[in-house]
Amino acid sequence: MESMEIIDKLDGVRLIWSLLKNPDTLVQANAAWALCPCIQNAKDSGEMVRSFVGGLELIVSLLRSEDIKVLACVCAAIAKIALDRENLAVVTDHGVVPMLAQLVIT
Repeated sequence: MESMEIIDKLDGVRLIWSLLKNPDTLVQANAAWALCPCIQNAKDSGEMVRSFVGGLELIVSLLRSEDIKVLACVCAAIAKIALDRENLAVVTDHGVVPMLAQLVIT
């Protein structure tokens, strides 16, 4: 059994995604970073990401963090998420473009 299959079977991506809600910035950063290979290696990553109710809004909201590691890891996760056209549309609706532009300015 492949690693991603095991993670899927145990609902691991959902558990990692839920860690984004943790108030500890180190947990948030590591959760966002851990999502990157999960999204990259999922069979239907676009649908998987959209299946998390409020998940895209949550990850976009983390772009308001003042922690540089959270911002870096969230940007990496958003880069993977945005490869799917539907997810790109959703994160765009949540205001990801001006938030990313603001990071370039700061």
